[in-house]
Amino acid sequence: VWLFDTRIAAWTMLLPHAAQQAADASVRPDKRCGHSAITHNSSPVVVISGGFRGGSCFSDVLSFSVRTRQWTRHECAGASPRPRHGHAACRVAESMDVFGGRSV
Repeated sequence: VWLFDTRIAAWTMLLPHAAQQAADASVRPDKRCGHSAITHNSSPVVVISGGFRGGSCFSDVLSFSVRTRQWTRHECAGASPRPRHGHAACRVAESMDVFGGRSV
């Protein structure tokens, strides 16, 4: 995850803490492109969804806490969008709204 500080116009690479780097890889997201990302509430949390890699699309939802530098994989309840990439997303109140994109 890269963080752009608008106050000083500089990029910083945020790596997970060593404890999570050694943790089960199922918590961290697979490498991907074409995913969407939003920020959640006033806390420094980035939520990602979807994306594409090697001929298949993802439908997972993960969040990265900038403060703790830890990934969390979210289990979604009920109906969800088909796996997709190239979509857009925005935060509306407490939800992540996903628009468009395509499935493989």
